[in-house]
Amino acid sequence: MLVAGVDCSTKKIAIFFEGENTVIPLPIEITSDLQESSSRIDLMFQEVISILKQEKPNIVYIENSPYLQNIKVTLAIHSAVDAVRFACVLNKIPYQTVEVTSWKKDVLGNGKADKAQIMSWAKAKYEDMITSQDLADAAGICEYGWRRMKK
Repeated sequence: MLVAGVDCSTKKIAIFFEGENTVIPLPIEITSDLQESSSRIDLMFQEVISILKQEKPNIVYIENSPYLQNIKVTLAIHSAVDAVRFACVLNKIPYQTVEVTSWKKDVLGNGKADKAQIMSWAKAKYEDMITSQDLADAAGICEYGWRRMKK
């Protein structure tokens, strides 16, 4: 079984994998330097399709887009989340979205854990695989999904 956890922003999609009886792919960060957010997301969408097709996770857990004061950023993150969802659909891979407070509560014991707490947990568990805050978040989301799948 292979589970993927995904953290999305307007400029990056981070994917972390956890598996059993399978070769676990390295974590992946997909970025784009394009200026316009919808163009960036379109390019990242194409890469996510390819990665999911190659790695074939059994399920993908995606952090739901947050509600921010800046509506443009909120909508752009929501578009990135939708891009990952659609990539799953195109590859016939089941997915679930998860609220940030839910995975933090389950994995870290605190639904309001801050970035430093997330990074500390991820570095302790995965060491050199965690090279950014986005990958730390994706690892937490993946851990949340992994725990669900093992039950």
